[in-house]
Amino acid sequence: SGSRRLTILTARAAYKPVRQFLKDIGYNDVYVVALGDANPQKKSNWVKSQIEKGYDDILFLDDSPKNVKAVKKLKQKYPNIKMDARVVKYD
Repeated sequence: SGSRRLTILTARAAYKPVRQFLKDIGYNDVYVVALGDANPQKKSNWVKSQIEKGYDDILFLDDSPKNVKAVKKLKQKYPNIKMDARVVKYD
């Protein structure tokens, strides 16, 4: 059994407010990465870096279709990775 990690990727420049919010609502074991950039390629590059570290089962949820499309392109380069990238909508 491999390791598992829940990560929040945010385009915001600061991770601490996001991490504090999650702690305030009871999620203590969440890794927050502040990319400081809204470019979809930045999220794709970060996911790629995790694949290169050995993560091989990825679920990517985002409210931006552009971000999901950018991450889905990784499937072509890494066909042996189990990857699901989906757009989520919220009210």
